[in-house]
Amino acid sequence: EIEFRGAGAFPNASRPKTIWIGVAPGEGFDQLAALSEAIDERLKDEMGFPRERRRFHPHLTLGRLNSMNAAQDQLGELLLQQADFNAAVAEIDEVLTFASFLDRAGPTYNVMGRAELSDG
Repeated sequence: EIEFRGAGAFPNASRPKTIWIGVAPGEGFDQLAALSEAIDERLKDEMGFPRERRRFHPHLTLGRLNSMNAAQDQLGELLLQQADFNAAVAEIDEVLTFASFLDRAGPTYNVMGRAELSDG
């Protein structure tokens, strides 16, 4: 179980490109961090991918902005107002691995793999 809390943007609220809802600290956060670490390690050891250099930030992506406009400032203000947003607890029972392909029409996401999660 994870609890969704807080709203924000990458790289930040004043320049939002990706809008997200965060995950509250706790057991679910820690489990997601451990899962991320395990995936990073397997990708490095088995496929030669370099480890992720950015700090792990568990979140649920709500959307992406593909252009900057006058509404960006209003969106940034709204995100700052929702920094303490508190949603609900969700049970996560499956992990999907996506590949993203960028072209002029925007990104396309393809599911490349699925893994069920268990308590053990």
